[in-house]
Amino acid sequence: PAAPAAPARPPLPGNLNTNRMLSMWLKVNADKTVGLSIGKVELGQGIVTAVAQVAADELDVDMSRLRITAGDTALTPNEGTTAGSQSMTGSAVAVRAAAAEVRQILLELAAKKLNEPIESLTVEDGTVKGKTGTTTYWDLVTGKELEREATGSAKTKAATAYKYIGKPVARLDIPAKFTGQPIFVHEYRPDGLVYGQVIRPP
Repeated sequence: PAAPAAPARPPLPGNLNTNRMLSMWLKVNADKTVGLSIGKVELGQGIVTAVAQVAADELDVDMSRLRITAGDTALTPNEGTTAGSQSMTGSAVAVRAAAAEVRQILLELAAKKLNEPIESLTVEDGTVKGKTGTTTYWDLVTGKELEREATGSAKTKAATAYKYIGKPVARLDIPAKFTGQPIFVHEYRPDGLVYGQVIRPP
């Protein structure tokens, strides 16, 4: 007889469904920053800033702590192309769910460390405060705590709790445009770059 089929995994929001490892999206770094990886790229539409707002709100960290890697095919989740107004519906909802779950994991670790119920804990810019003490995200993640598949079970924040979403923030891509840094693919000039030209007869 055929082997029984593996139980179907529940669908997850957006592109988290096909990139289920939380550590693909978010990393808590020892230098007190948070790594955010997305498979979408900045085309002038502000997607990197928008997704950063989502991550910062769900994680309860300041946006300045985010270190963003976007569209690096060796390092980021495979989110396909950046086109057709799909970045928020595919990428932002995935980051929102992943960040909410990472925050939940961190709160569980903090509750165990502080010997307090999760309900008594609050977070401000990565610092977890309880009735008996405090700890930080950077104290809590020392190894592979975030190297697990998302479950989609973490509750996301209510709109009333947002600090960044829906608020005006400085676009992350503007400084490079003003200072002439290459941020689009056609602005890069790697070593050995050659050009092609069509030569037509008279």
